[in-house]
Amino acid sequence: LATLIIMTRGAMQGASKPYFVNYYLITDHMPAWLAWFMGSSSSRLSAFLSMTMLAGFAGAVCANMLGRSWCKVSVMKMALVGTIAMSVLLFLIPRDAVLAALLIVMLSNFFHMMFVPMLFSTVPDTVDYGVRTTGMGAMAMFCGGHLFVLKLGNAFGGFFVGHMLAWFGYQPNVEQTDRALMGIMAAFAGSSIVAALLVLVCLQFYRLKRGWQGHLAPEAAT
Repeated sequence: LATLIIMTRGAMQGASKPYFVNYYLITDHMPAWLAWFMGSSSSRLSAFLSMTMLAGFAGAVCANMLGRSWCKVSVMKMALVGTIAMSVLLFLIPRDAVLAALLIVMLSNFFHMMFVPMLFSTVPDTVDYGVRTTGMGAMAMFCGGHLFVLKLGNAFGGFFVGHMLAWFGYQPNVEQTDRALMGIMAAFAGSSIVAALLVLVCLQFYRLKRGWQGHLAPEAAT
């Protein structure tokens, strides 16, 4: 369930990012040095895509480092709280604060990619839990099911963005209405807030934390 929610969020943010960059942000009053770097719509989108990817790489490396000494569930919760904070900030900054928006989106992806590797590592943990408690492991089924849900989340994300933009009145290649701009922000930043809150709830039911001790099944003992 956590994978389905977080992958839906990732697909929604990825699909709505061009609309956020090209329609929501106001670039008329950018400093000369920033206009040279992100003056055109294509260069702005390129900057947002490349810089957020680098930030995501840093987040994955940070997750690996934190996971050595911290419980992975605690790291995941920390990453989700960071995602919520960055998404709320994105709603609060002015539309012409392009550089601030870039930094916030980078930090949001940093926290997102801190979360994802930890989430994926729970799959073999869950298989080990099954072996320990029932004596049966099902690695292929768990990995196959997890991959299916991941792809399903990506499909849901694209579906939701298209229908949300249409419902809020988005029209291509024209100045957007306030309602359409709100729809773009709802798809881009609002989806991250909702998804992170839902996954935080899911993690309250995840028992395999550091120090967990389960009962060894008779089948596993033999």
